[in-house]
Amino acid sequence: MGEVHHRIGNGNSSFCHTDWTGHGYLSQAVPFIDIHDFELTIKQVWQYDNWNLSCIYSWLPHHAIQEINGIKPHFHDSVVDCFVWKSETDSVYIAKSGFRWLSNLSTNDIVADQWSWIWKLPTSENIRFFISLIYHDSLTTNVLRFRRKVTSSPLCLRCGLHHKTILRCLRDRHNALHVWYVVGLEQMPNFFPSDIKSWIKDSNSHKGNLFMSTPRWNWRARNSHCLSFETMTMHHILTMIYNDIKCLKMVYLPSSRQLHNQRLV
Repeated sequence: MGEVHHRIGNGNSSFCHTDWTGHGYLSQAVPFIDIHDFELTIKQVWQYDNWNLSCIYSWLPHHAIQEINGIKPHFHDSVVDCFVWKSETDSVYIAKSGFRWLSNLSTNDIVADQWSWIWKLPTSENIRFFISLIYHDSLTTNVLRFRRKVTSSPLCLRCGLHHKTILRCLRDRHNALHVWYVVGLEQMPNFFPSDIKSWIKDSNSHKGNLFMSTPRWNWRARNSHCLSFETMTMHHILTMIYNDIKCLKMVYLPSSRQLHNQRLV
C-alpha cells in the first residue's frame, strides 16, 4: 500500500478482512473463510503474548503464518486501529510528504501504469469508459463494496465460495466463461492472468472490438440477473456483441471504395 500502513491500537480490526499485516487481506490468501472467523478480531487471536492460530477455523497458508508470527503487536485500548502515513513522524498525511513520495517513484513504475491508451481505442465512448472502469478495478463488485465498507463480506452472494472480483464476474464465472468460449476467445494465449490490467490490455491487443464488447455484455447480463431477476439468453448476448462490432466497423473502418479513391502523393 505504498506509504500507508495499518497501525494496531485496540486490536478491534477484523483479523481476516483488514490488511493489518501489510501483505494484503488474509481472506484473499485462502480459498474461503470459515464462518466462525468472519467476526474474529486481531486482539482475540493474540493471547498470552503469542498468536493463538489454533483458534482459527480457516486454513492458513505457510507464508501467511510466517507473516503473522513476524508481527508482535502492542495494544492500546484508548487508540483505535487505523491506517497511517509512514513518511511523517506524527503519521498524518500532508500534501508535501505525498508529493515527495510521488517524486521518488521510478519513471518505469509510472510509465508501466499508464492508461491513456484506453481513450485512444477505436471504439465507442461507452465502451472506452467501461474498459477504463475495469482497468482501474472500479466496477461495483462485492469486493469493491467490501473495500468501501458497504457490505460485510467480499464473497459472491450466489455461490458464497469465491470473492466477487471483476475477473470473477466478467471472465471466470461459468456463465461468463461460456460466452467467451462461444465467441472463440477463451482459447486465446494468456487469457487467464490473475492481474486484471494485464488481462484487459494484452487481450485487447489481440482481438480488439470483439474483446472490448464481450465483457460489457457479460456485465450487463450479470446486472440483469442480479438486479432485475431476468436472464439474458446466450442468443441475445451474442446478438448484442456482434451488433456492437458491426456498428464499430461502420464507424471506424473506411469502406473499400473510400480506400480505392484515396490519392497517393
